[in-house]
Amino acid sequence: MLLLREDTIVICTASAFLILVTDCYNVFDASGNAIVENLPGVEEGAGYAITAISTVFGNFGGILVSIALTLFAFTSLIAGYYSGEANAVYVFKDGKMRKAAVMAVRVLTIAATFYGTQVSGSLA
Repeated sequence: MLLLREDTIVICTASAFLILVTDCYNVFDASGNAIVENLPGVEEGAGYAITAISTVFGNFGGILVSIALTLFAFTSLIAGYYSGEANAVYVFKDGKMRKAAVMAVRVLTIAATFYGTQVSGSLA
């Protein structure tokens, strides 16, 4: 089951409004041609947010967004791991199966985290 937390929606909406209000975005059609190119050479995603925050806070904006993304990623990882382990403990009531399931969740979490650090942002 996918759960969306309220604070995640608020943060994403605030970021989107900030990006739109400061005109820090690019729009491309399906073939890759620029429709609106306000930020030539800036990749989509965090680059838009960093540029938008930097227009308001100056050079400190990039640092602020980097710290926020790091904390958000870390807390999301911990929450996902906790949810997986709690579900494994709930599903497997037996002691031996429970230990194996918890170990499997731990290994999968570490593997997914490592894989996520190796792929590009657009692939993720």
